[in-house]
Amino acid sequence: MIDCIVLWNQNVRKTSRQEAAVSADQEPKVNKFFIIRIYCFQQTFLYLMQDLKDEGNSLFKTGHYDVAWMHYRNALFIARILEMRFYHEVDKEFISTLFSNRAFCCLKKVSLDTKNV
Repeated sequence: MIDCIVLWNQNVRKTSRQEAAVSADQEPKVNKFFIIRIYCFQQTFLYLMQDLKDEGNSLFKTGHYDVAWMHYRNALFIARILEMRFYHEVDKEFISTLFSNRAFCCLKKVSLDTKNV
């Protein structure tokens, strides 16, 4: 997954130089490798978002509510990046599940705190 990010960053620099060299009347050439690397970068985010949700679920089951909350928050952050940067519409059901799981972590944490007092 890291290779995709590094290669994508290198290719962005190359593509921006190519676009600067193209005159206004010419159609810019699209680098197929650049498109593949953007897709790879997007897929990396999708896998990471799902992995964070799964890890949050397993942490919730073991009772680590604070850490599970952070995993759900990070998955929501990545979903926001996908929507804003790549214009990839993340499934609304998936987003609502992340918000619900995060809220449930807060409820469980509060109920634990009140039991201990």
